[in-house]
Amino acid sequence: MPDIGGDQAAFDKLQAELDIQIDARMADTRRNLLENFDYEVHERLKVYKDQAWTVLTDRQRWLADLARQELGGAAQFFDGWRRFTFSGLPSVDAPPGVYNLDWRDAEARNEHFFRFEHTLAQKIAVTL
Repeated sequence: MPDIGGDQAAFDKLQAELDIQIDARMADTRRNLLENFDYEVHERLKVYKDQAWTVLTDRQRWLADLARQELGGAAQFFDGWRRFTFSGLPSVDAPPGVYNLDWRDAEARNEHFFRFEHTLAQKIAVTL
């Protein structure tokens, strides 16, 4: 008669070994899937970010060009077109100071973030 207790113990041991291998393989598969998924998603988002940045940069340049035209001598531009000093105008209810089209840079330098929704931008846009 076969030793059922011994067979069961051997089976349990084999099952435990296989469980460890299966768990390790599943963890590797999960990690590989997430790494590849993350890379693909990252690449796709990078393309969208680049496209969005191009559009944003165009809009910022248009806004800077508009400010340069409408503010005349009341604005002195520097750093290319991204920053300017506004000395103020009686007809414009916006504080004098340095205006910056890059919000991160503006925040770091404690400057006014110049965007389409800003009071100064709205005032010069109305004059068109």
